[in-house]
Formats: sequence, C-alpha cells, structure tokens
Amino acid sequence: MTNERESEEVRRFKSTRKEAEQGDADAQYELGCMYAEGEGVEKNEVEAAKWFQKAAEQGDAASQYELGKMYREGEGVEKNEVEAAKWFRKAAEQGLAKAQWELGCMYAEGKGVDQDYEKAAKWFRKAATDKGFRDDAQVKLGKISVEEEKRIREAAEKGDIKAQIKLGRICAIYGDYWEAVKWYRKANEQLEAKIREKENENERRRNDDKDSKSGSQAS
Repeated sequence: MTNERESEEVRRFKSTRKEAEQGDADAQYELGCMYAEGEGVEKNEVEAAKWFQKAAEQGDAASQYELGKMYREGEGVEKNEVEAAKWFRKAAEQGLAKAQWELGCMYAEGKGVDQDYEKAAKWFRKAATDKGFRDDAQVKLGKISVEEEKRIREAAEKGDIKAQIKLGRICAIYGDYWEAVKWYRKANEQLEAKIREKENENERRRNDDKDSKSGSQAS
C-alpha cells in the first residue's frame, strides 16, 4: 500500500513537473509545494523556491506568499526581508489575507520596510475581513493604537506641529476636550509664530530693497 501511494505521488510529481515546465502557473505552484514538502520527490527548498518564483512572476498570489515566507526565513534562498516584504505585498494587493497579515506584521516591526504603524494597521484591517485572521488582527490593531499614540505624544511634546494636531484629534475622540484644546492651542501658537517670522522676514527684505534703491539713486 505504501509503495502504491509513493508510486502515485511520483507519477503525480512527473505529470505536474511536465505542466510546470510548459509554463503553467498553477502547476509551478503545485510543484513548488511538492519540493517543499517532499511529496513524490526528495525535499528540496532551493527547487521549491525556484518554482514558486516562476509562478509568482506570473502573478500567482499563493506562490508570491510562499516565496515571501522563504525570503523571510532564508529557506531555499538567502534571507532577505526586503524581498520578503515585496512578495507579501504583491500577494496582499491581490487580496490574500495571510499575506496581508504578514505584511502588516512587517510594517509593525519595521522588518524589510520602514516601521509604519498606519500602514501596518491598514493591512491588519484588510486581513481582519477574513474570519481566520479577525481575532488576531484586532489584537494587533489594539497594540498598534497604543504604540502609535505613544509615538505621536512623544513627537508632540518635542514640538512637532503635525503631531500636536493629531494628538488633539485623538484626545477629542476620547472625549478629553480640554486636553484636545491644549494641543490644538500649542500647534496654533507655533503656526502663528512661524507666520510672524515669515512676515518679519518679508518686511526685512522690502526694507533692504528700499535701501538698495535709495543708495543707487544717491550715487
């Protein structure tokens, strides 16, 4: 029985490989899985990555996801988190929830991409539409909200105008209107100071131009 099953797996492998070599993306993905799992052939991660790559380049989302995992873990290819993020993104943009989840994690952790909580939240929200990721995505979104608010508050306290405005909005959402007004006022004071500084600079330039013209006429 075992020999019969192995024989069937080998026949299936050979048939799939033939289709894959003819450029069929589905067969290339299937062949990649066979090499990755050792089904009908000896397990070979390098070959798995090769066939996932071929299918991924044809736009197969499942292969793009698998290739992203291999680059992230350094399995069959040299570990490269930038490449991992690239392939997760391609699959995520096609609506593959598990790729959206992985891409969200990479943005949250700053792996392969610049850390960006807003983009992480965007991909976790997309992943959350799939019931298999809904609960985990909601947990991640909660953590991101805390981390993002902390980052915004730190920037606001250092005088970043945009952060002060964002923090004002957050406080207003939470119903802490006095705190919201405080941060809006800080941002407004800085904006008014910048406007006054610009007006003074323009006034100095006008005076310099007048002095220059007066000197030319006198000579």
